[in-house]
Amino acid sequence: MKTLKEQMFQNSRKLVLVIVIPLVIFTLIISGLLWYTLFDARAKEITAKANEYVRELEYTFEKVKSKHFFLLSELLREEYSSGYDANARDRIIKKIDEIACDTFDVAQVNFYRINTDFVIYETDYPPDTGLDFKTDPTMLEFLSSMQPGEIATNGLTLEYHTSEPRLFIYIRLPDGSWFEIGIRFTNFYERLKAISETIFTDYDANIIFIKTPTDAEKSYLSRSMETGQAIFHHTGITGAQYYISKALGFSRLNFIIDMDFPFVLELTVTLLELIALLIIFSFIIRRMLRKFSNRLSKNISIINQNVQNFHLNGLQKAPEPVDSEVEEIRAISDNFMKMREEIIGAYEETTAMNEELEASFLENQTLLEKMEVLIDVPDYVLYLNDIEKFLLRSFERLILLTGDYDFGYVAIIEDGIYKYLEFNGFDVEQMNRLQLKVEDFPITDKVKLREFGEGEFYKLHPIESLRDAIMDTQQALFIPIATKKRFYGSISLYTQKHSGNKFTGDDVRIAKYFAKYLDGYLLLKEFGEIEEELQKETINALIRLLEQHDPYTKGHSESVAHLASEFAHYLNLSEETAQDLYWSGIVHDMGKILIPHNILNKPGRLTEDEFDIIKKHPVYAYDALKDNQLMKDIAIHIRHHHEKYDGSGYPDGLKGKAIPYESRILALADSWDAMVSERIYKKGIDLKDAIADFKRNSGIQFDPDLVERWIKFIQSDMI
Repeated sequence: MKTLKEQMFQNSRKLVLVIVIPLVIFTLIISGLLWYTLFDARAKEITAKANEYVRELEYTFEKVKSKHFFLLSELLREEYSSGYDANARDRIIKKIDEIACDTFDVAQVNFYRINTDFVIYETDYPPDTGLDFKTDPTMLEFLSSMQPGEIATNGLTLEYHTSEPRLFIYIRLPDGSWFEIGIRFTNFYERLKAISETIFTDYDANIIFIKTPTDAEKSYLSRSMETGQAIFHHTGITGAQYYISKALGFSRLNFIIDMDFPFVLELTVTLLELIALLIIFSFIIRRMLRKFSNRLSKNISIINQNVQNFHLNGLQKAPEPVDSEVEEIRAISDNFMKMREEIIGAYEETTAMNEELEASFLENQTLLEKMEVLIDVPDYVLYLNDIEKFLLRSFERLILLTGDYDFGYVAIIEDGIYKYLEFNGFDVEQMNRLQLKVEDFPITDKVKLREFGEGEFYKLHPIESLRDAIMDTQQALFIPIATKKRFYGSISLYTQKHSGNKFTGDDVRIAKYFAKYLDGYLLLKEFGEIEEELQKETINALIRLLEQHDPYTKGHSESVAHLASEFAHYLNLSEETAQDLYWSGIVHDMGKILIPHNILNKPGRLTEDEFDIIKKHPVYAYDALKDNQLMKDIAIHIRHHHEKYDGSGYPDGLKGKAIPYESRILALADSWDAMVSERIYKKGIDLKDAIADFKRNSGIQFDPDLVERWIKFIQSDMI
């Protein structure tokens, strides 16, 4: 009878055949998987390069569009005001020739005039005369959406008959028609191939541009169109193609990247490694079989030790594995390991649930803090007259809401130069000294999160003094500060690779919310400016009407307005008070429009009744303006500008400090201009006599404190 050791050793030798055959099959499977893994890794690497190439093309197209659109928008606005005379095309072409572009060369510039029926009726390219855009729903919708004075572009578009790129820029004219500039670029496809050579430096890549795709090609191009990514197509053991379709305006650019995967050497090395592994593995099995019986006697003690070492408190010692072919020993060991795993699994699941609850609590706290900031955001009405303060406050709010970032700024555009209001991460004064031009660093027209490869950001923004600081920038989150009419500036945040910071989808959503928030503020500001301009024109029209009604007051209102506002500055009053005094001076005699002409311009002395009628003009002006929300304070100022400090004035007989402060200033300016100004019916008095008259009436007609300051003001250089 054989001992257990002898029996086990004999049985183990029989198992060799059972192990070796499956091992060979397993080795072949592993070889195939390894080959597939190598191919897949290389495919992913090249796919990333293909998508990098797509992003580079997008940036190139956007750069061409932004640079030409930004510069030509200003020229179109100038031409808009001049009416597009016969020399408009030559001026536009000259401006285009001055645009420095390091991408595509300008081959041809054409202009088109489109009538309100959407038909081209005038162009320097005769074949397009009579072209009707009503047959193109997309173009029809695009043109119809434009307002008079609005400038728009649909980006680069491939011409249908030449497949060359065109950039069309439109402006809608006051009569509802459109003026269009068409810029055709050359060396387009050569430039795209040159870009591919910089991306695929380590690969033999061939770029094939497709004008008329086959049915099979259409399938891959449609998927690229839907996903915005390069679509991989395996063409053989070592070959592949990437199909790419990108929108260019109302057209599409379709092309294929064709390349080979040189894996013959890698495959040979892999097979040799697997053969060597198989030999080594066979040798190890033989040695393990010799030691098998010796380990068997230890298995019982190992199981016992594993049971004693098992606990949940503190760090556990990993159980020692049991290597036995004895059914009972294996069953005991397996049952213990199964029970142990179930207990540990339940414990880990409970721990994980606790961690999830803690994480959810922290996440909710963060969301509550962000909601508090968002609720407090829409206070832009407070800053309608100070866009810089508003943008600084908005920037402070934004960085509270977004994730961690490394540097960022808020900037406005002044004369085509970035003026940085705040630049976290860099010295703002140093950045402003760089005088960075918008045409070199264009602003996107919508919120955009962009990813950068190693050194790519510095390549796009080669600022030598910041080279080390910005070299490893990996993300940029752009928020334009703009309306349809005007670019005001931008807010941008950046992350860098070394810090580990990275923007998320939530950050992009918050940025889009902020873009709408900024747009609301800018629209309110623009509407306010329009309303203020309209109000100014209305008031000036009333003053011109008054001057026609009473020619002897011509120029008097402007002089009083100038004196009152400059005196306010001399007294260091607020800018708002100075503006109120200016408009008070402009409209202070507006009520005289209601005074009969025969009384207002009577050459002789007025009767008492006639003078009583004259004294009503401040009340008439007050009644006309008091219900206007913006003019109600001014109405009070002009009602009391004929009150006297001793209480003998009109219309209400107010006295001393009861007379509004602004009305007391207005009375000084009104009386001074009446004294010193020359009129058709009188000569102005000497400056010294006017000062003497003011001193005599100090405390009687005028505020004595203001009289003293007025005399110093008159003798200063402020007027």
